[in-house]
Amino acid sequence: MKKNISFSTLCYLEKDGQYLMLHRTMKKQDVNRDKWIGVGGHFEEDESPEECLLREVKEETGYTLTSYRFRGLVTFVSGKGVTEYMSLFTADGFEGRQIPCDEGELVWIDKDRISTLNLWEGDRIFFRLLESRQDFFSLKLVYDGQDCLQEAILDGKQIDLCAGSKESGSRNRNGAVCVRKAEQKDLQDLLNIYNYEVCNGISTLDLHPKTLEQQQVWLESHNREHHPLIVAELDGHVAGYASLSSYREKEAYCSTVELSVYVSPGDRNRGIATVLMTEILREAVEDPDIHMVVSVITTGNDVSTRLHEKFGFSFSGRIPEVGMKFGRYLSIDHYSLQVSHKPGFLL
Repeated sequence: MKKNISFSTLCYLEKDGQYLMLHRTMKKQDVNRDKWIGVGGHFEEDESPEECLLREVKEETGYTLTSYRFRGLVTFVSGKGVTEYMSLFTADGFEGRQIPCDEGELVWIDKDRISTLNLWEGDRIFFRLLESRQDFFSLKLVYDGQDCLQEAILDGKQIDLCAGSKESGSRNRNGAVCVRKAEQKDLQDLLNIYNYEVCNGISTLDLHPKTLEQQQVWLESHNREHHPLIVAELDGHVAGYASLSSYREKEAYCSTVELSVYVSPGDRNRGIATVLMTEILREAVEDPDIHMVVSVITTGNDVSTRLHEKFGFSFSGRIPEVGMKFGRYLSIDHYSLQVSHKPGFLL
């Protein structure tokens, strides 16, 4: 496949502890639609990064920059045959009057609220770098073609993608995903998400939908004794959940937990599973009594397999044709991840 290469700038104007963010809502075919990003755009012929920056900021905001810094180079590999080299700037000096933007809504957002917005996964990484580093950095972000981040490389060194931000419990604003502990009010949503897979998928080998009473027992067995249960809330509804449950009843297995991640069918391909995986593994890493996380994946569930491999899980064996569903025998693959004694596992 032929690669398309492009060059662009992105700038975050800042004042009084806020960034100027652009909520991209105007263009239906916009790759950034509904996302919150900075201002900027693609180079025109013979432009330098600085010339492109000044022109794009003026066109999109009405401001003329008077003080700005070139903070880093971000290489985006889309997974769709497009690679973009983006020059990243911040600006703390500007003059003029803000104008409406034809690409979306310009809003000044408190820096401590940025993480609650609907951002690209990779953007969350370079926001942390903007706040924590003063030197120039090079960041490579590799996506899977379906808008999920597969790999991040900072100054030539791999970043652990379990290094998500600590946003559990944050408010859901403007389409942002809010991750929080599951509550009693979520019972029906949890049941609906799971029973959809029972009836339509191979992520579970249950054959009969669970009852509300059965789901209640399961709910009550979590969020205690090293068995967290979290939900991803999006636009006021539960879009998915993740849990760490008992691996086996025998006491010797008490430091091992089994991971489950389920996403509502209407919310797939939106990065929900990655957000849930990041937060549930953070729970595991930060619990000194958890040593090993195990997942049992039905063979052929390639989406789940790729997700686990992205987070460092290792293939630990296959049991062939162990179950029958939808008129065919199914095998199961075991994946495992050691989370104890992992200094630097989180960013």
